[in-house]
Amino acid sequence: MAAPRNRPAPRRRILDYLNIHPSELRPTLGLSLYLLLGIASVICLKTAANSLFLSQFDAKWLPYADLAITALVGLVVGFYLRLSNRVTQGRLILWTQAFLILNLLTLWYLLGQGVFGIPALLYVWVGIFTVLIPSQVWSLAGTIFDTRQAKRVFSVVGAGGILGAAFGGQFASRVGPRIGTENILLATLGFVAVSSLIVSVLIGSCRKPLVRASDGSGGNASFAESFRLIRSTRYLSLIAAGLFFSTVVGTLVNYQFKAVVQVQFADAPRQMTVFFGDFYGYIAVISFLLHTLFTGRLLRWGGLGLSLFILPLSLLGGAAGLVVSSTLVAAVFARGCDQGFRHSVDRSSIELLYVPLAANVRTQVKSFLDMAVNRSADGLASVILVLLLSVLQLELQQVGLVSVLFTLPWLILVWRLRGEYRANLRHSIERKDVNAEALLNRMAESAQPAQLEETLRGSDPRAIETAFDWMQYSGVTAGQAQLASLLQHESSAIRRKAMAAVVANETAGYENDVLRFLELERDVDSRWQALEYLESQDSAKSRAALTNLLDSEDHDLAATAAARLLRHAGPDRKPSEEVFRGYIRASETEGSERRETAARLLGFASDFDGWRDDLARFLADPEVAVVQAALKSAAVLKPWDEIPRILGMLADHRFRREARAALAAFDESILDTLIRAIEDPSIDFAARRRIPRIVSTIGGRKSADLLLGQLPRLDRVIGFQVVRALSRIRAAEPRLHFNHQTVSEILEEELRRYYQEVILIEAVPRVSEKPGVCFLRRAMKERLSHRLDWVFHLLGLTYPQKEILDARYWIASGRPELRSNAVEFLDSRLTNPFRQMFLPLLEDLSAQRLIETGRTLFELRQVNYPTVLWQLVGTSDPWMQACACQAAADSNMEGLRVRIGGLTADPDPLLAETARTASARLETAVGSSGG
Repeated sequence: MAAPRNRPAPRRRILDYLNIHPSELRPTLGLSLYLLLGIASVICLKTAANSLFLSQFDAKWLPYADLAITALVGLVVGFYLRLSNRVTQGRLILWTQAFLILNLLTLWYLLGQGVFGIPALLYVWVGIFTVLIPSQVWSLAGTIFDTRQAKRVFSVVGAGGILGAAFGGQFASRVGPRIGTENILLATLGFVAVSSLIVSVLIGSCRKPLVRASDGSGGNASFAESFRLIRSTRYLSLIAAGLFFSTVVGTLVNYQFKAVVQVQFADAPRQMTVFFGDFYGYIAVISFLLHTLFTGRLLRWGGLGLSLFILPLSLLGGAAGLVVSSTLVAAVFARGCDQGFRHSVDRSSIELLYVPLAANVRTQVKSFLDMAVNRSADGLASVILVLLLSVLQLELQQVGLVSVLFTLPWLILVWRLRGEYRANLRHSIERKDVNAEALLNRMAESAQPAQLEETLRGSDPRAIETAFDWMQYSGVTAGQAQLASLLQHESSAIRRKAMAAVVANETAGYENDVLRFLELERDVDSRWQALEYLESQDSAKSRAALTNLLDSEDHDLAATAAARLLRHAGPDRKPSEEVFRGYIRASETEGSERRETAARLLGFASDFDGWRDDLARFLADPEVAVVQAALKSAAVLKPWDEIPRILGMLADHRFRREARAALAAFDESILDTLIRAIEDPSIDFAARRRIPRIVSTIGGRKSADLLLGQLPRLDRVIGFQVVRALSRIRAAEPRLHFNHQTVSEILEEELRRYYQEVILIEAVPRVSEKPGVCFLRRAMKERLSHRLDWVFHLLGLTYPQKEILDARYWIASGRPELRSNAVEFLDSRLTNPFRQMFLPLLEDLSAQRLIETGRTLFELRQVNYPTVLWQLVGTSDPWMQACACQAAADSNMEGLRVRIGGLTADPDPLLAETARTASARLETAVGSSGG
């Protein structure tokens, strides 16, 4: 029976609908109100400035006024950036608002005095004001929230701006005619004052430091420095270019709109004020509804890439409409598209582009882009309008054609910006690979050869060993003069390092020294290396020395030389075979050291015909070292009939590494055998779970296909090892492509299991005095974490693995900003349906919301606690079964007594013992209740 659904409280439902976490509610509402008042101020001032300007001047003077704004904005931006070097962001905003209040009072007073030209001055001043205030709101929002938070809450913050536009428009149209157009400035002063109080509260509650633009940048922010920074960064250049074309098109459309309105209301200036107020107000209401219903969902489901196209496409349609007709309806539609989307979905999308930037860079660059670039674009648009209207004498419809032409490169820039945004996120989370060998090579190059030689001549064994380690990177030349003496050093470790250096660098003329080395050294592998060196020296002396070693009184050395000579046909083969065979036979009655040497030499004497029985004997030897040596030989000899024995050794930690290498040496010829062994219940479970790693060592297309085909049929424990093995194959062969459909099906099923696991965990009591219940919940959460790891590995089979694993690393790092960027990168990188299935697992969502998501995506049902225990007791994971048995006993689940009793004979000792204990406790409980 499904557990009853708990209906969340209304506040919780609203937050879930808006996709806002409770901790984000206060700053989100504060920023929304701040933007509401800011945009309301902008709309009121625009309404007043437009009406007063057009009442006194012809519309043809508008481009000149815009040029004046462009000329002055450079001075404002320069001063603003210099000020940002000296004060923090919060103090800068408060000082700016105080300055604006003083300006409003001054302009209101001069308008009341009827001073000529003040409407033109007001128009220019408002042009700067309308850019500065919203820019400060969004800069503060970008500082308070990280990338993922911004993506969730910016649509709500943007809704405040739309409501502000509606409120400001209605205020201007309803209250403006009653109090007088010039008195709108006085009312706006109140809006700015309240904004200052809100900013103070937001700054006081902000957990992040509000830095200066110069903090961490290596220099002070300035107009020139900001320009160089943008020009040198491809990402910022694309943002700047996109904003530039956006503003040009918006300014051209805005002029056409105002020109049409002036014609319609030429004799009624007060009606013009009402129209402007009604237009901005109604457009804001419509925009608010669209924004509230669609912006958040558009950002979540379509991503930033899609939302960036909304404004240019809508303006393309509006400009095209003005080309066809210059009526008021066409003008309202074009300007409505601009106002409706520019301050809602487009503004939210543009602000998201800034969030991944460093705080000091964002403060510096954003101010420059919002003011300098936008105003420069306004200036260019004004120049274009002067040329089109005054020089070329074009009509409004022809101006619309120019707007259409400017929209086309804007669309191209937006397309390129989508990819650059993802690349910028990728760069922010990319872990730089450190090539240790290259680093050591560079360090070794700086070492002094004389110092290295002096160290090799010293008496400190540790220092000599360290010098040898440096020699492998700096070259043997620096210490070549000391190698001969070091081949006879009293330390075996130093002798072996010297021998390895001689062989690796093919140093000639060391035959006599190597022969003395053979007399001193007992290690088989080092002796083999020395014999390899003698054989490589093409001289009669070396060949004779090698043959003479067959008569050495050191039987181990004679057998090693015999194994070397067995590799060649010639007169020495028969005596070599006799020596080697005699040595192997004699080892049967010798000590473990002799048997270990014999077992290792079998692998070197690969042409020896009688090795099979001897290898089998060594593999069954009671001494660990002998078996390990035999496994090393098996990696060379590849004994097919010994594969079952070697597979069994995978379960023994003493032989695991050598057994793994021996099986991997068979290459692709053993793959089918290994795959069958994974599901063979007669093979020890501990051995089976290590087989996938062997398959990944072999690698290649066949290994990947066989493992992938096996994966859906395996239990969780071995299945996870298979996924890791597939990930290793992908890491070794990045160009190897896996079957996309198969991986997608497995990935979707694993995501379904994750959501199901969340449902099961939530059915287990959160607070319990029973230790078994608490431990079960903890074990289930650990399994959930492993399952998420599994999902990341599967994603790495479909998408570029390094990108996925870098994102996984920072998500688990505990660093909020990088974690946020990593999740946002996955949001931009993954495609549906995996994006909508996977991303909720990475967000800080409540368990109930995850359950709702699982119910929506996979039609999952909630279950009760007894059902969870019933399912876990019957799972194939012995550890989870044991935890469930203990929890069932603690909870007195008498209905599970029979099911648990069936596990008392399980081959897993921990599960069997836990089941016996739990079964006995439940029997006692039944007896007590019956009595």
